[in-house]
Amino acid sequence: MKHFMIKYQFAHGTTEEWHREIARFIAALDNDPELKGRIIYRCLKNRDDAIYFHLASAADEAAVKTLQAREFFKHYTEKTRQRRRGHADRTDRRNRTHLKESKALFHQAGGR
Repeated sequence: MKHFMIKYQFAHGTTEEWHREIARFIAALDNDPELKGRIIYRCLKNRDDAIYFHLASAADEAAVKTLQAREFFKHYTEKTRQRRRGHADRTDRRNRTHLKESKALFHQAGGR
């Protein structure tokens, strides 16, 4: 398994619009026959500020490459860049970041 985390501060657009975009991405991922069950993706938001955490686990490098080739991934990646303030902190299993427990909102397809 390969694990990834992206952390950023949301800055542009409405949170409702952004939550719908996240839900669309997760639904596309879950409905992709080549990726279903090979990539696990979750998004969390700090309750008291605009900090988001995107957590992904991929079964293997082939799943990562398949995801990166998908148009819905390219669209979502660009939307993420547009919505954040400044840069995003990225980690993978070679550069682990330990998250302190925080009260967070769990997002998944169709949820809030």
